[in-house]
Amino acid sequence: MFNLVIGIDISKATLDATIIKLGSNQPLHDSFLNKNLGFKQLINWTRKQQNDNEHILFCMEHTGYYSQSLCSFLDKQKLDFALINPLLIKRSMGFRREKSDKRDSEMIALYGIRFQDEIQVNNLLKDEILQLQLFLAHRKRLQKQELGLQKQDKHLMHCLSESCTKVIRADIKSLKAILKARRLKIEKHIDELINQCQALKIHFDLLVSIPGVGPITALHTIVYTHNFTQIDQARKFACYCGVVPFKNESGTSIRKGTSVSFFGNKTMKSLLNFGAMSAVKVDPELKKYYNRKVEEGKSKMAVLNAVRNKLVHRMFAVIKRGTTFVVKPVF
Repeated sequence: MFNLVIGIDISKATLDATIIKLGSNQPLHDSFLNKNLGFKQLINWTRKQQNDNEHILFCMEHTGYYSQSLCSFLDKQKLDFALINPLLIKRSMGFRREKSDKRDSEMIALYGIRFQDEIQVNNLLKDEILQLQLFLAHRKRLQKQELGLQKQDKHLMHCLSESCTKVIRADIKSLKAILKARRLKIEKHIDELINQCQALKIHFDLLVSIPGVGPITALHTIVYTHNFTQIDQARKFACYCGVVPFKNESGTSIRKGTSVSFFGNKTMKSLLNFGAMSAVKVDPELKKYYNRKVEEGKSKMAVLNAVRNKLVHRMFAVIKRGTTFVVKPVF
């Protein structure tokens, strides 16, 4: 039980902090710089408000890189902190008339007081996971630029004569070569990182042994599960990826059946979708399952979503078992 909750609204340059004590309606607010000096001042300010035997929790929205330095500082100081999904905080606020950094920090602190039994504490990415996440994000940016140039080149070739587009297409070709070289360099760094860290290497090899789970899907799964330490159940991760169907019913008139939720990790859902389409072609067991369900009249997308779920459960099964996946022949 945390008696003192500090809600922190983080921006690029500043931190707005509000302290709320359990059972008190008198919040205290102050602002600090989003740098090491400001972090020390925040801790000193907090200590002045703390009584003996009071447990402190620092709550903040998950704002990506802006919160990383503060979380690392709190982790080194052995202080409890929590990164919370901004949508959860927004939905808990009700109607709001005021929007300011001070008010936002107060709302974050109130959320921490009310829902502290549901908050996951000290969920900081380890250095190797953070580095892997940065590599994957940069690789995705390079790949997106490559595809953009490829699409532009295709349109020029299709719509205009060669004499008009010769210079531009030559430049596009050279840019594509540069981007490809940089992407391959990043992929080499990813391979080196995986090989250097034994814990990542073991889980990566187990995951890619599953038909339909490629290297990129395996790497993203490792990142989003914090190498299977923060999310350790297949059902939770399937829900996180947005591949679990939920009911939509109310009373006797609304019967919309089941469908996947809009809330989910779009990157993982996309990767699992491509993996499922591949798995039903190369895996005999899933291929037979897919064909049987389609022949029974099931929607192809519904069956494909079931295959996504099966891939998720297979990933967690091989990690839990510690052995590679074995493809079973189907007779």
